Amino acid sequence: MYKEAVELPNVKVILTLRDSAEAWAQSWQHTVGRNMELFTKRPFTFLKLFKDLREHFRHKIFVMTNGNTQGYPYNFDALVNGYETHVKRVRDLVAEKNLVAQRRYLELNVASKRDSDAVKWQKLCQILEVEKGKCPSENNVAFPRVNDRTDCHGRYAVIVCLTWTWPLIPLVFVVSISYILRVCRRIMCSHGLYSGRSKTEVDINSKGKMEK
Repeated sequence: MYKEAVELPNVKVILTLRDSAEAWAQSWQHTVGRNMELFTKRPFTFLKLFKDLREHFRHKIFVMTNGNTQGYPYNFDALVNGYETHVKRVRDLVAEKNLVAQRRYLELNVASKRDSDAVKWQKLCQILEVEKGKCPSENNVAFPRVNDRTDCHGRYAVIVCLTWTWPLIPLVFVVSISYILRVCRRIMCSHGLYSGRSKTEVDINSKGKMEK
């Protein structure tokens, strides 16, 4: 996407960074990376949404590993190399297009503990030319943080359970329908609306009793 963005005169390019390639690789392994891997497995492959996204996931993985997808996401060296290669490509293209002089480029370490939330907001507002008084840093708004390790671990556990238990879903559906029908029959019987016998059987039994 950044390759297309640099060609558009009014588009800003923001490259998000981590403290090091190793820090990013470790974070990716334990969060988004392994979740993305699971979305390429059943039962997600049965769903149109994930079928459509499968190639996107594969391309993303290819970029993140610089083409060395073997052992993903546990090939730490491949992830480090992928991060460093991606950053270098962006920086080289930015330098070629002279985006810094045009004030169209920003590198932002969103996970940095050296910069306060206010400093991060100020950098972002400056590159985006936000009007004075409207930057969140002026209202003490916390810088957003999503997909942290705890949240991703919870989602990963749910997704893993689905990949193992999905064959049971049809069985659960059948058992649920059977249970609902049994409950409905009991309710109907308690109100005299259902005897569990056909009309013919009722007529025969009634006739037999009358003859006696």
